[in-house]
Amino acid sequence: MTFLAPAAGLTAAAIAVPILLSLYFLKLRRRPVRVSSTLLWRRAVHDLQVNAPFRMIRPSWLLLLQLIALALLLLAFARPAIDAQGGPADRLIICIDRSASMSAADAPGGDGATRLDQAKAEAIELINRHNRSGDATGKSEAIVIAFAHEARALTRFTDNHATLIRAVESIRPTDQAADFPAALRLVRTLITQTGEAERSGTTTIALCSDGSFEPTPEPPSLGAVGAQLRYLQSGPEPGSPSFNVGIVAAGAQRDFEDATLVRVFARLINTGPDPVKVAATLLAEGRPFATKAVDCPPASPGAPGEVGVTFDLRGDETRAPTAIPLRLRLTVDDALASDNNAWMTLAPPTPARVLAVGPAAGGRPDANLLRALEAAAGAVPTPATYAAYEAAPALTNPPQGGFDLIVFDRSTPTAMPAPPTLSFAAGLPIEGLSIGSRDDADAPTQIVWWRRTSPLLRQVALGAVEVYRPRPVTLPGEIEPNNETENDAPAPSSSAWEITTIARGLDGPLMLDLERSGVRRAIVAFAVPESNWSTSISFPIFIANALERLAGAGAGAQARSFTTSDPITLRAAPGAEEIALSLDGETQRAVPVRAGSETAVAAGTLDRVGLYEAQGADADERLLGVNLFNTTESAIATEATVRIAGQDIQRGGVGQAAPREIWPLFVLIAFALLVLEWVLFALRSRV
Repeated sequence: MTFLAPAAGLTAAAIAVPILLSLYFLKLRRRPVRVSSTLLWRRAVHDLQVNAPFRMIRPSWLLLLQLIALALLLLAFARPAIDAQGGPADRLIICIDRSASMSAADAPGGDGATRLDQAKAEAIELINRHNRSGDATGKSEAIVIAFAHEARALTRFTDNHATLIRAVESIRPTDQAADFPAALRLVRTLITQTGEAERSGTTTIALCSDGSFEPTPEPPSLGAVGAQLRYLQSGPEPGSPSFNVGIVAAGAQRDFEDATLVRVFARLINTGPDPVKVAATLLAEGRPFATKAVDCPPASPGAPGEVGVTFDLRGDETRAPTAIPLRLRLTVDDALASDNNAWMTLAPPTPARVLAVGPAAGGRPDANLLRALEAAAGAVPTPATYAAYEAAPALTNPPQGGFDLIVFDRSTPTAMPAPPTLSFAAGLPIEGLSIGSRDDADAPTQIVWWRRTSPLLRQVALGAVEVYRPRPVTLPGEIEPNNETENDAPAPSSSAWEITTIARGLDGPLMLDLERSGVRRAIVAFAVPESNWSTSISFPIFIANALERLAGAGAGAQARSFTTSDPITLRAAPGAEEIALSLDGETQRAVPVRAGSETAVAAGTLDRVGLYEAQGADADERLLGVNLFNTTESAIATEATVRIAGQDIQRGGVGQAAPREIWPLFVLIAFALLVLEWVLFALRSRV
């Protein structure tokens, strides 16, 4: 037990104890009164008083009870408290998790309270306990931080009690995944920048969360900042079943052969201990298209049950001239509502716009390459000679040209084009990257390994492909990626490019996948006529994959959707001054469009799921489907231990982070003793 205000107790004792004792030292003189007889008294009343003004104190049960009651009241003035480990802290940092799982309506006590409601109530109690003076001008300081995908400080270090409570009450839930390392980085920055680390006293970091975090390769660290770490677990007991059925992945794609056929697929999880049947409904343009009953298997120890569901959508909606909003809805009464829907938008079946640039030595692109591009894109590609392309490079940059993909056949551009590119037997203007040449007399090679998990090589078999003129590939820094297994990381690049070898021959890399700033490019280190690939069925499949991966266009285009953790970039409509994002008719965010800036506008991340309307954006991007799609959040698990700054922190109550004041108990006992003293005094005074 500790005392939060010992000086107040000592001061009160110095005043009250002498006053009580003086009542037993002092006595007024008795005034003589004449009476007719003493026969009216059967027994003389014991005289508790004396005639002299001063006398020695005699042992008395009344005095003992009064002293004990007074001592209890004086201890209450000193504000006794218990529970706090290491005593009360001088500074308190409250980190409140407002991620999607904190919206689960399974907090103890029922009545539909969410885990976030519980966390906010505990944070307010923590502030009340931490506030030593009991008013809004205390000397102890605290700060409130709310985090989900991003962390944000809602106050500065302040001793204003009301400000801290208002900050906690203002926290709203999100549908984002929790990024706890981001919260700790903010804590470390605040402590360092404000000089809190050099101040005397102790600091307590209180985490109010359910502990449902994505695993990180390295535990977040606070560096040299010392602090007491406390974990206040929200939600039900760890290990207890919480029922939730959620959509953790969904997509839609047009059929390659029939653009009017759209296949919609989704993956569902069930966290409950029992199998459950739910109704999954597909809506197109807001109208129900089909409903299926889905049997979700129960959760197993350590993992939720999983099941897939698919729909085939065909009708007038698939031929609409504008983007089609799709919604997959689950009809189920569970703990978390934000993962019961999936929103997507599917672009109309417009052919991909492809520019094919011929060899640098002159001539048109290879005929087999042009035919494969036409079959995959659904339209004849625009051919251009290398000289014509170099003479007017602005032709390829949107919005003037607006090509979705540029294919270079044995030609390397002198400047990097803005659209995605696919190069055959040619490199790109990247420092340190080059595709060499060999004589016809060189021995042919075969493709001995390819990354089957690469989106460019999906369903592509390269075992029978023979390359007649293999060309050496030099990577930036002359470092070749060691891609002998499918789990190797991309090769390092001095120019900030992510370069991954996706196919190798006997002498080195033959295919590369490149990406920087969201723009993807691919390089094939041999020309189509220099191999037998054009006679294989895998060649048109590769071209179709390249269109989908690099350009995201064509008859096989996938539906467009985002998660609440994805940064969103939109193209502004001509003349638009801002892009306003609204959900259910309410504007959530307005992003200004700078005059003279590029058409791409960064809108950041959105913290709620749903179908957004982007006013001021390009017509093809007016609708945005934003979803949770996070297995960890949908699993709504609670953890008894979290790893903070390399330490395993066990959950605890509010008392571990701040002392629990027990002075009301002292006051109650003192009142009971005073009542007892009055009863004894009354009994002794009876005649």
